[in-house]
Amino acid sequence: MGVHPRLLPTLSATLIVGGALGVVGCGAPASESTPPEFETLLDELQAMGQVRVAVVLDVPEMQDPGERQQRIAAAQDEVLAALDPDQYRDVARLQTVPAMALTLLAEEALSTLRAHPLVVKVDPDVGGVG
Repeated sequence: MGVHPRLLPTLSATLIVGGALGVVGCGAPASESTPPEFETLLDELQAMGQVRVAVVLDVPEMQDPGERQQRIAAAQDEVLAALDPDQYRDVARLQTVPAMALTLLAEEALSTLRAHPLVVKVDPDVGGVG
């Protein structure tokens, strides 16, 4: 049994985000303790002046795919609105998975993402194909 080629990008993104969360569809506020991934991102940002991150958002599962896409877009908009436009660039929004990738240019942007109530996780964006 194969996967329809049109579903591969969605399936790939779901598996990647699911791996980042540990469980697909599970969302929780950012931890109060500083995770090692945050320190790694901060170190790269300080050394290179920028860092590419993958941001997993807390958007609940729902039956209507159109409504879910709207909620994902709204969550992305809300998180980006919390950032100063001069502190990030190159946003890649996912439409069917509650996540996005972007390049951060300032430590404040990383801290803002980590503290945002809609952000479940901020990890290095390792890229890939889907």
